[in-house]
Amino acid sequence: MNKPKFAIRNSPFALDLAAIAVIVVLVLLFFWRILTPRLEDRAAFPPGDFTDQFWAFRMYAARAFAEGRLPLWSENFNSGHPFLADVQSAVFYPVGLAWTLIVVALRGANFTLLDLEIEAIFHFMLVGAFTFFFAKRLLGSRLAALVSALTFTFGGYLTSYPPQQLAILETATWLPLILLLFDLAVERGTRYYVTAGVALGVAALAGHPQTFLFVGYVAVIFFVWRILNCELRITK
Repeated sequence: MNKPKFAIRNSPFALDLAAIAVIVVLVLLFFWRILTPRLEDRAAFPPGDFTDQFWAFRMYAARAFAEGRLPLWSENFNSGHPFLADVQSAVFYPVGLAWTLIVVALRGANFTLLDLEIEAIFHFMLVGAFTFFFAKRLLGSRLAALVSALTFTFGGYLTSYPPQQLAILETATWLPLILLLFDLAVERGTRYYVTAGVALGVAALAGHPQTFLFVGYVAVIFFVWRILNCELRITK
């Protein structure tokens, strides 16, 4: 009777879930000063583009959604500003859009700085999970994949400039998933090409064309290498 329970605890799904739980817990610990309910201990993202641009953009979008309209035009910039056309407004970025609509449904137009910080922190969890599954496929080891995920998630790149530049963070988050899907597509065919294209589209909607260009470069290089590597193995 005990054998099935042991098998469940050591199943691949359970082990993957445990690894993701480790990533999530470490991200929460890393940002505990942002998330703590104790106001005297709470910190915030430093003033800069995160607070002065990205939060301002999101507050305007939340207000428009609360009023039942699309944020097409903002009167708050000089003589007016085509808000929806501004790439960094990222109105249709799926994660940001869903989170904004949830906040609007719960509290109306009151989209706080903490709400946007939670969105940024969630992307650290996402990029950790994506990197874990990509590295596990390449390396064949959960421990090595977990080390890779933690290295990328908490490395100098993602924890330095991107948190202040939300669009960079949210675009770069999708790179490991895109690489994983291209790797699967080479072996398993059409549906993974489609999902890789969807992931690329999501990254493009995150609002930072420069970072998306880098993501595209890496994806193309990896895909070409993967195709050539596959052909070499077939030839041998």
